[in-house]
Amino acid sequence: MKTAVFILVLLLSIAPTRADERLWCLDEGSAGYGFDRNRAVFDDKSKPQAFMRDHTALRLTEQNAYLNFQGLGEKEFSCSAVNDDVIQCVRPFQLFVFDKKLYRFNLAELGGYVADDPRSIVLRFGTCVPPSR
Repeated sequence: MKTAVFILVLLLSIAPTRADERLWCLDEGSAGYGFDRNRAVFDDKSKPQAFMRDHTALRLTEQNAYLNFQGLGEKEFSCSAVNDDVIQCVRPFQLFVFDKKLYRFNLAELGGYVADDPRSIVLRFGTCVPPSR
C-alpha cells in the first residue's frame, strides 16, 4: 500500500502542469457613457466617453482570468467555457469574453449609475498577443 501511494505521489509531482497563459492586450475600440449627476433632473445625465487606447495585461488560468488595467493591479474574473475556443468571465459589474483561438476580447463594464462609479457603461474590444520575450 505504501508503494502504491508513493508511486501516485511521484506521478502527480512529475505530471506536467498547465502554466498560466500571459497575454498583452490592446483596445481596438471602446465607447461608453459616464453619469453626470450635476445635470438637471430632466436633462440627459449621460456624457459620452472618448475612445482611449488602453493596454491590459491578461493572465489566464484554467478557471479564472486576471486583468491588470494600466498596471493598477490584477482584477480576478471567474470564467466558464462557452464553447471550445470562447470563455466568458465575470466579476461584479463587468463581463469579459475571450476567444482563445483568435486572441480577441470584449469587455463590458456596467457600474456607474448603480454602483456610484463615474463610468456608467463602457464597452471595449481588442486583440491580445503573447508578451515579447
